[in-house]
Amino acid sequence: LEFLIRLQPHGQFSTYLQHTALSGQRIQVSAASGTFGVQEQSLAPRCFIAGGTGLAPFLSILQRMADWDEEHPTQLFVGMNNKQEIFCQDELAALEQAIVQLKVDICVWKPSENWTGFCGTPANALRAYLANVDVLLDVFLCGPLLLVEAATHIAVDAGINPERIFCERFA
Repeated sequence: LEFLIRLQPHGQFSTYLQHTALSGQRIQVSAASGTFGVQEQSLAPRCFIAGGTGLAPFLSILQRMADWDEEHPTQLFVGMNNKQEIFCQDELAALEQAIVQLKVDICVWKPSENWTGFCGTPANALRAYLANVDVLLDVFLCGPLLLVEAATHIAVDAGINPERIFCERFA
């Protein structure tokens, strides 16, 4: 198992990881219990929307696509609050090299003056993307509840069938 963990100030697990956990120490965890994944029978292009550590399932899916030389048209929008929070850049760049039809866009909600990427949330990026796309998509969402809800509304308003919208919400 691999984990993407965002350290939260005063968070119970974050505090444990930062101040108590020791390298090599064993801890008991439960693996994800959901069934979030791509619809393999679908030929529609895929659009992945990730908020922060909601990137985790998409990294797994994209790695599988790379391992199997799957060249399915795929757009990934990854949202961060600011430039300093950006992570997994090397992994994403390697996946873009391995998957010919993968496009990755990092979205920064509160950009600094020198940020040259997309300014706004992944939901904002989805809205702009859907305004310029005339094909039916499968939309996959993973992240904070507000992001998932906003992106769902944007997709439905753009004509995406709700049955083609798949999500994994943070609790």
